[in-house]
Parts: sequence; C-alpha cells; structure tokens
Amino acid sequence: MRDDMVLAILAAGLVGFIVMVVWLVYELRKGNVEGAPALFGTWVALSLLTVLFILVAAFVIDNALFMFFGSVAAGIGLIATAVAIFLTPIFWAFVIRHRARRKGAEAS
Repeated sequence: MRDDMVLAILAAGLVGFIVMVVWLVYELRKGNVEGAPALFGTWVALSLLTVLFILVAAFVIDNALFMFFGSVAAGIGLIATAVAIFLTPIFWAFVIRHRARRKGAEAS
C-alpha cells in the first residue's frame, strides 16, 4: 500500500474513534448509558482518547522544553507526562462512576 493510503485509513479510523467518544460523552451526560458493559466501554474509549491527546501534546511540549531549557526540563516534562497518563484512567473512572451513581439516585 502507498503511504498516503495508510495515512488516510489511519485518519479515518481516528476520526471515527473521536466521533464515537463524543457520542458516548453526550449519552453519558444525558444519562442514557446504563449497564456495566456500556460504562466500561465508555471508560476505555475516553481513557484511550485522552491518553492519545496527552501523548501528542507531550511530544510537542517536551521537545520545546528540550530545545529551550535542556535535558533536565525535558526529563521533568516526561515525568509529568507519565503521571498524567497514569492518572487519566483513574480520573475517567471516577467521573463515570459519579455520573452512574447520580443517574441511579435520580431513578430511585
């Protein structure tokens, strides 16, 4: 396959994934996401998309830190990136759990 075709397929997949995540967030905010599989799928999708954006931003920021301030600043940026990636699934788990409990309390 040609490189531009591979890039187009990857871009289409990324756009589809982003649309799915936006739809899941919308449904979660409306309270339409019910059941453990739906909540788990929402958690996985949101965590993966957030980590993807963190990695892209970290690439740009860490390179800028390295160019302007040196390797120590870039190392600190990498540590901050690792912490952010570690905390992302935990953050989304708390948000989704809070929404699910609030929805359950409203239904009762």
